[in-house]
Amino acid sequence: MCSTNDDVPRFLEYFERQITLGLLQSYPKFTKSKGNIAMLADEKAEAKAEKHKMKQKKATSNDTGDLEKMILAKR
Repeated sequence: MCSTNDDVPRFLEYFERQITLGLLQSYPKFTKSKGNIAMLADEKAEAKAEKHKMKQKKATSNDTGDLEKMILAKR
């Protein structure tokens, strides 16, 4: 949470350092799985595409028509 793929090496280094210093216990699951880390899809590109999609939708919609429909639906 609140991190990107660029942060993964820093996290691994931190945990390995803590294990080396004896502050954390090393578990076989950590040792075995640290080489198989799946990176997340680039969220920045996904957010940009979604923003572009919303702008296109807003540009093609008739805002006054939508407002009119909402007012008429309340009656």
